[in-house]
Amino acid sequence: MGQQDLHIHELVAKIKHGDIRLPEMQRQYVWRKTRVRDLLDSLYRGYPSGTILT
Repeated sequence: MGQQDLHIHELVAKIKHGDIRLPEMQRQYVWRKTRVRDLLDSLYRGYPSGTILT
């Protein structure tokens, strides 16, 4: 599986259609609102983020 560059609206559509789901190991983990905000801010600014498993 190679890298895919998707826009946010494409990711949201894939989630709504059930094409993307969280792995079982992640289902019970909930991020605090401030952590989500900080991640999105970092992505927006182009900071390195490592790999996001989708």
